[in-house]
Amino acid sequence: MKVCLFSFFISFFLTTVFPQDFKKVGLDMTKRINSHGVTQTVEAKVFYSSDGKMITYYPSPNELYVINNADGELKIYNPSKNEVFQRVNYALSSENSHLYYFFQNKSDDMGLNKLGFKLRKSELKDGLLISTWTAPMEMQKAFSTIELVHKDSRAIFLGYKDRKERLLKKIYFYDYADIFDFSIPQSITEIDYIEKDSVISKTTFSNFIVEGSSLDRYINFAVPSNAKLIE
Repeated sequence: MKVCLFSFFISFFLTTVFPQDFKKVGLDMTKRINSHGVTQTVEAKVFYSSDGKMITYYPSPNELYVINNADGELKIYNPSKNEVFQRVNYALSSENSHLYYFFQNKSDDMGLNKLGFKLRKSELKDGLLISTWTAPMEMQKAFSTIELVHKDSRAIFLGYKDRKERLLKKIYFYDYADIFDFSIPQSITEIDYIEKDSVISKTTFSNFIVEGSSLDRYINFAVPSNAKLIE
């Protein structure tokens, strides 16, 4: 736990969240991360309730419950040690993610406008709608612009660039399926360029469940009051 876990969950939360139109929903998530020639596979069950609470359950290699909400309050609970790690950061909000906008039928700008980005230009090229967004001042140290690409009204690509127009991060959305009247990418591939190397991750979603008592065990989970707080 601690720093490495915190970094992983920031990356996960920025790509995963579920529809508020339902009282509760669950799905299976598989994430494969390749870095320096080594591939790590993480599997989890993810549950979301309409009040913004999200529970992510990792059964192995170490059982973990990850709980966050719309306010960015994060808890990572280890049952075997009865320990909990806590952090508050709006970047971890259950509503601050890419997949959220597909379920809300707001993939036209992928939430960039809400985050303070300004549309610089938009053009049609080879059947693709390509829009360029300028980052707000407080984000420009991380990246300057974002390129968003749509095909047949579906978002298929996000590209993060620095001030020299160099790509820092690429995200591909594909394998679309109609789920609960929404058009949802069941696969998301991300490429992060880090110095002379890159980190590639692929996340897939399956086995969507809406409502039902099978979700209650996770949706109603709460960290025990006697859990030891760790830093």
